[in-house]
Amino acid sequence: MAYLITQILLCLLISFLLGLLLGYLLCKMCCGGKSKKEKKDVANTATSFSSPYVDDAEDAATINLDTNVNLDADGYDIETLEGVGPQTGGLFREYGISTVGDLLRKLHTPSSRELAAKDLNILVKPIHDWASMSDLLRVEGIDHQYAELAYTTGISTISQLAKANADDLVAEMETVNNAGKETIAPTVPTVDEVNDWISNAKNMSPVVTI
Repeated sequence: MAYLITQILLCLLISFLLGLLLGYLLCKMCCGGKSKKEKKDVANTATSFSSPYVDDAEDAATINLDTNVNLDADGYDIETLEGVGPQTGGLFREYGISTVGDLLRKLHTPSSRELAAKDLNILVKPIHDWASMSDLLRVEGIDHQYAELAYTTGISTISQLAKANADDLVAEMETVNNAGKETIAPTVPTVDEVNDWISNAKNMSPVVTI
């Protein structure tokens, strides 16, 4: 009887050891099928991934707004842009954009604005509008209402303003300002004022691309 029990235990032990060996071989076949090069590529893919917004955020730190106007000061909150209400302003703030300066640094390219529209679930057209008006606010003498008026007239960037003719632009702004039921700006700037804008714009570096 003792002999029989010993034989049974010996068979069980052999079966257990064979099971371990078989499991080890199967594991090695499944996990070791990739070459060293393939494993390295997978690791590189995992560590090199980054979202476009992170890239733009890093790039934003190096953007020089090239202006004497403090676009991060009081009076340049993101909500001061025409059409940015409390709800949209809240979305922008959660996105890291609290001021006109923030918007210019982070959304100065079409691709960054398209990404923001997708992330914030809002239309991209208004973001393009806000970027253009923010760009014009870099010029000394242009306030929010003048920026909106100039943009509505067709001036989208500092570079376009630099090429404008003061007399023609003032005439166009006069027409645009009086076209609706309400004026965009209380007054239209004088030719001398617009000439100053243009002179300043000619000495400024471009920031916003459209």
